Amino acid sequence: MLKIADKMVAGVILPGVLLVLLIAIPYLDPNPSRRGSDRKVAIISGIVAGVVMIILSWMGTPQYAVLGAPAVEVVQELMPEEGAGLVREIGYRHLPVGVYDTRLSVEEQTTDEEFAEILHEYQASIHHWQELDPDFNEAYGILEITENQPALRQLHWNISWLNSEGTNDNFQRNFWLHRDSLYWEQYGRRDFGFLRAEQEAE
Repeated sequence: MLKIADKMVAGVILPGVLLVLLIAIPYLDPNPSRRGSDRKVAIISGIVAGVVMIILSWMGTPQYAVLGAPAVEVVQELMPEEGAGLVREIGYRHLPVGVYDTRLSVEEQTTDEEFAEILHEYQASIHHWQELDPDFNEAYGILEITENQPALRQLHWNISWLNSEGTNDNFQRNFWLHRDSLYWEQYGRRDFGFLRAEQEAE
């Protein structure tokens, strides 16, 4: 409820009112009969309370009225905090070490088709959010991939933009991806039999 109203109203007053209403439901219809036709008030009150609870529960999910800052959403779409995402799906082998800029054409920066898909998505997502948010202007993103340890690559996402007041803003986030991470095997979306074959051969 904090998404739709003031903190005092949604955090204190409304929960208190709902609690009182839930407590009062058994007293709204004190009829001792168990026949449904004799307990219309109680049944309708219970149904309404259940529907309200379902709606409020849905409103608490990320699918309802929750959007982060555009830069956060761009990175979250490509490499989410929870779940796999496009970058992890493509995997370590298709993440070449280097620095990549959304202001340059993808063809200039890579010949790897799968990595090119990441860069295209990076560019498209930034462009999409520029059209939606007036506080996200002249935005561009840089992706720096380094290998700080053997078989472990760091992905440094860096997005810069001008806000509605013309001030420079910046967002940065780091992720790490290991060569042996099999993020998609658990979902059965890729065949990793080649790894088992290699292990058996050894």
